[in-house]
Amino acid sequence: MNSHSGMMGPGSVHGSSGHTGHSGDHSEHNIDALHIVAMVFAPLIVIENVITFLAVTRVRNMYLTLKILLLNLNLGDTLLGFFFWLSNFLGYTEYGAEDTGLCYFRVISVIYLMLVVLSVATCISLERFLSLYRPFDYARLSSNRNLILVTVVIWLLPAVIIISAFSGEEIDVSICHVISRRTFITLATARGVQIVVICASQLMVFRLAKAQVTKIGQQVTWTEKKATMSRLNQKLTFATQVAIIPYLIMCVPHICLTISMAVGPSRVYDSDWHKAMSAAWFICVIHGLIHPLTYCWALKSIRRQAFRGCRRCCGDDAVDEDSATATDYVPPTQTQTLTTIA
Repeated sequence: MNSHSGMMGPGSVHGSSGHTGHSGDHSEHNIDALHIVAMVFAPLIVIENVITFLAVTRVRNMYLTLKILLLNLNLGDTLLGFFFWLSNFLGYTEYGAEDTGLCYFRVISVIYLMLVVLSVATCISLERFLSLYRPFDYARLSSNRNLILVTVVIWLLPAVIIISAFSGEEIDVSICHVISRRTFITLATARGVQIVVICASQLMVFRLAKAQVTKIGQQVTWTEKKATMSRLNQKLTFATQVAIIPYLIMCVPHICLTISMAVGPSRVYDSDWHKAMSAAWFICVIHGLIHPLTYCWALKSIRRQAFRGCRRCCGDDAVDEDSATATDYVPPTQTQTLTTIA
């Protein structure tokens, strides 16, 4: 069997010559530049999301629903970064060579966590929409019972998708991937539906918030109206773009390539296609660096707690807990407004 050049991702091709020697001038595990970049960025994803996770846990006066969803997002991205790094590591060591069990582990672990992260992002988008569309029913809809149910669905639904996609299918250890139209169609459909829901929810949030901005403009004086409306509209447009564009850029290429595999599964053996798929995998996972910036660090209270945590790790203990508590306090009348705007 010919040795394939190493590609990044759970479906990567590793040297499949049984580790008996070298083929020509190619090393047994040929690591390309993209793979090296992935191995560097994966730990950064873990570190950033761990810091953000600890910061979110220390924030007071945040709606429990939003807090739990953000914690789930940080946890999912942390695990995704770790298992993505582990998958690449196994793909270029003797431990990941032509082992059916490890191939299944490399493929399923990363795909499962990618679906979990998208599920959390979908719930956050729906939570924003419901807080504006049904503000008087928000407290009832975000009860502890519903919150537990949503958390279970976030982690259980991707497992159901994985089982339906991979059950009864054999994996090709030479490329460490299942070659099945059903698998590709199931995964592409699941991720496509999540992206559509996220984008549709954010567009509805934009529409509802736009109506609120119009109402705010009617309550200010004529001299301030133009400047106020312009400033609010710019912020609203920017927030919507930040919420939608990253998913379109980082997830759609991978979905399109997955659909192309459903049309012609034999494409997985093409080296050029594998390079494109490796880049798509990397772009999807690197989204874990952007999630904390768009969902967590945009809130001042989370940024403050993250900086305090970093200062403590650096040995700076000159943080007054009493003043910190007073600084973090947000009056109840402002909490509703800030959450709605966010």
